Amino acid sequence: MGMFKISIDSRKYFLVCFLTSFIGICLSCNGFVSGYFKLDAQSKLPAWFHNSNNIPREKLNIKIIIFETTTSTKGKVKVIISYDDKIIKEAEGLWWYHPKSLKKSIPAEPPSWAIIEINGIKEIYEQRGNNNILKIIDNVDEKSIYS
Repeated sequence: MGMFKISIDSRKYFLVCFLTSFIGICLSCNGFVSGYFKLDAQSKLPAWFHNSNNIPREKLNIKIIIFETTTSTKGKVKVIISYDDKIIKEAEGLWWYHPKSLKKSIPAEPPSWAIIEINGIKEIYEQRGNNNILKIIDNVDEKSIYS
């Protein structure tokens, strides 16, 4: 076997240490990716984004990546705005569930809402169906119709 003989116990110890380190690194950064979403083409743009190039709304692609941790009720969020497959703006902030979403049954049936804060600006994002589409709304009205 040579001088690099490793016992089974050593391999288990190494695996436990590696996994513990990996989880610790993930939690200390952004957390785990919880979901990938996109902003509905009919939704208004995030208030923190200034469309200084006057690109038509329907040509902007807005991706939202939600991160969750086991240590907080708030998570990190990353928003990527692109045009013609080129990123024109990226921003990071925090997200948390809107209080009306927390009052719903588990598992929550649509609609559900989250508050996303970027650059000090808070907005309500609504998920109306079992999909990855979000829409920015002004206030929560459970009876509103999402078109």
